[in-house]
Amino acid sequence: MKKIICLCLLTGVLVLTASPVSAEFDITKGKLNITTGVGLREAYNDNIFLTRTNREDDFITTISPSISFKYSLSSIDLSLDYGLNFTFYSQHSDLNDTSIGETQTLRFQNQIRPFNRVFIDISNVYMRVPIDANRKAAFDNIVVDMTDSNVFSISPYVKYPLSKTLSTRFGYSFTDTWYKSEEANDSNSHSAFLSLEKRFSKKFSTSLNYDYMAQRPEISESYDRHQGSVSATYRINPKFSINGQVGEAYFIYSNTDDIKTSFWNLGTDYTFEITKATTLGVSYGTSFHDSVTSGVYKSRRLDLRLTTGKELQIALNNYYTVDKYFKTGRKDKISGISIDLNKSLSTKISMSLNGLLENQEFLPEGESVVRYSVRNSFSYRLGKRITTSIGYTYNGTNSGTDTLDFHNNIVWLNAHVTF
Repeated sequence: MKKIICLCLLTGVLVLTASPVSAEFDITKGKLNITTGVGLREAYNDNIFLTRTNREDDFITTISPSISFKYSLSSIDLSLDYGLNFTFYSQHSDLNDTSIGETQTLRFQNQIRPFNRVFIDISNVYMRVPIDANRKAAFDNIVVDMTDSNVFSISPYVKYPLSKTLSTRFGYSFTDTWYKSEEANDSNSHSAFLSLEKRFSKKFSTSLNYDYMAQRPEISESYDRHQGSVSATYRINPKFSINGQVGEAYFIYSNTDDIKTSFWNLGTDYTFEITKATTLGVSYGTSFHDSVTSGVYKSRRLDLRLTTGKELQIALNNYYTVDKYFKTGRKDKISGISIDLNKSLSTKISMSLNGLLENQEFLPEGESVVRYSVRNSFSYRLGKRITTSIGYTYNGTNSGTDTLDFHNNIVWLNAHVTF
């Protein structure tokens, strides 16, 4: 309780001594922008462990100081967002997050251009992520099936024009992935990539692509992946474009049989002539991922997207995914629809509504789960520096397994100050 009082006092001091919204400096003809802020959130959660029976509720206080750097120069672009989320539970003090290692979030993006046509991308992301898709999940849940994750990557590469219509891109990438949970699968990978792009006209272009990756996880089996593909883009007009890709991937495992599989991607976006604020998009894609716990899987996804509106902004996405795990025989099928609405009620007040409905099927167990969530919030801007909001979240599931069923209500108040 003393920590909560001290942090609340610190928050009050920061609010009362707040300086201009942001600071901008010129450094050797580059531009540096620094923004700091702090948020205070109070929430009531009636089912913090997402259980069907014996539900446990709590009041949760979160204090979130943050700082953002943006720096740009002719040879470098840097972006850093760093924050801490100190979390305190009124009745479940064992869940408190008070150390920097447990509370931090970090998103670092940097591109260095040391020579003409030579690029180095560096990124690091530290955040909390879900462990497994076929476990319980909910909007605004930070306890159940969640773990801290850090992903660092560095990739030097070259873009080189071979002629006016032919160019190449080649390079190397290293990625290191860490999870706090002991059941999660830490890994590192080395990749090399090469592509040749040919522009036949302003509307039509194609590329030939090859990627090699050596994946070295700590728990699951190591493998090398060779992947080749041909892709094409056709822009019919500024409002209508089509892109596609077809290829094959070959996985060479260290101890078990190798796997060869084909893939293809297709997508299109169309902006309506009558109402330029309306865009309809359709896409089908295949990709390969390493899960947190179960090794590599092939993911196929179909999306039907609609965005429209200026005063009332609406985004609808109807999707269907099939994830097939190579070495476990597991298959996840998920169909769903999401909706996001945003509306400015006045110059100071805005409203948002987010909804999600999913039908999840997990094979070979045959488990079927219907998941639904609704989140509504109202924000009020007190001035240039202070924004307050109030919101409500409802989460629930229905399934054939009682252990997966739950419903959850969350009511919260939030204030954020930018310095």
